[in-house]
Amino acid sequence: MIPQKEVFQVGSTNQMQEKQLNHNNNNQLQQEQQQYDKYLIDNRQKIQLLKQSTQLQQTMSHLILQNKNISLNQLSQAISLCKNFKQLTIAAKFTMEQIKQLFQIIQNKQQLITLKLEYYTIDEENTQVMGQSIQNLNLKNISIFGLETYEFDIYEIYGQAVLSNKHILTIYFDLAYCVQKLGNNFWYNLDYSIQKKWSKLFKRKLKKLFLTTFVLYHTELELEFGKKNIGNKEASEIAKNIRKCSKLTKLKLILYENEISEYGAIGLGIGFLQLINLTNLELNLRENSIGPKGAAQIASSLSYLSQLKALTMNLNKTQIGDEGTSKIGEAIAKNQNIAVLELSLADNSIFSEGIFNLSEGIKNSKCLTKLYLYLYKNRFNQSDCQNLINKIGNNKKIIELIIYINSNLRSLEEKEKLNRQAFKISRIVKFNCQF
Repeated sequence: MIPQKEVFQVGSTNQMQEKQLNHNNNNQLQQEQQQYDKYLIDNRQKIQLLKQSTQLQQTMSHLILQNKNISLNQLSQAISLCKNFKQLTIAAKFTMEQIKQLFQIIQNKQQLITLKLEYYTIDEENTQVMGQSIQNLNLKNISIFGLETYEFDIYEIYGQAVLSNKHILTIYFDLAYCVQKLGNNFWYNLDYSIQKKWSKLFKRKLKKLFLTTFVLYHTELELEFGKKNIGNKEASEIAKNIRKCSKLTKLKLILYENEISEYGAIGLGIGFLQLINLTNLELNLRENSIGPKGAAQIASSLSYLSQLKALTMNLNKTQIGDEGTSKIGEAIAKNQNIAVLELSLADNSIFSEGIFNLSEGIKNSKCLTKLYLYLYKNRFNQSDCQNLINKIGNNKKIIELIIYINSNLRSLEEKEKLNRQAFKISRIVKFNCQF
């Protein structure tokens, strides 16, 4: 039995050594691949290296062009050998003919999904050619940085090109140069500023923008339209197109300080009904006059999103009152999967009825573990606050709590009494009450 045991031990050691050797080789290979994942071409020798290196051709996925004085014919031959070419960054000021040639090279590269343009020349003819070329690419993502102009036409050309490309999912335009050149007053005082005209462009193309850039199979979506003069018509258009994105799991919708009233909010709420796969929602309608009925529709829709686990909702100063707050409380109780809730209802003329019903909803929530409430500048009293704390204490699932009700209590004695009451909830591991 002993020799057999000794043989088994020796064999086991050899296996371990072999596994360790393979592990080391794999780590070394991964490090080498990471080194070649991003490849910068700033001279002709780099193109020759790409043509000659099989390893580069297999691992290079991101190509950066940083010098216009390169042979595009040679570059075309080199790119044709690359098997994993997915991202192209153009950081050089090519001529119009070079642009045409370059985009002819990459037009047939179906695996190219990301295009970044950095500090590109502002010649109008070049921009027209670039815009036409962008329309024909099989892109998913496009970023345009550091455009050295504040002329709207340049941005409109790119904007129309992007909106015409049915494949693009993600769009990023950087206006930093404009702000730097024109100063902070750029956003407010320029009669025909890019911001205003881009806002008009995207309003005019809003339906097409959503249908072509946020497709039916997209799972994560961020839309930031704060302070864009969006009214009920545009809000309803947003809702109509979001409704078609039934695969969404994460949605961030920022619409603060616009002109959305009850009608627009009802449209948004109806739009949420189809998002049955949504797990994370951030909704910011701060300083829109959505009223109690708008809040009620949004709340009603949220109660049907059975997969929703994290909800951040900012309805500060939206005139929802007791009725809207009560409906939100009902939705919290009905939706049995929300674990993380951040709710901002400040400055909404909420009285005892609203805070009572909100408290009931929190108490009856089955999965809520983290709760962040911002309820300052409302009309309920100390007794209402005590009831709220008691109801939170009755929900045994909550372990993290932050509450801000600082403007509702007038005396220091009232605030200290509520703090003592809240601190008695011993299971709360993270706690901050500002009364």
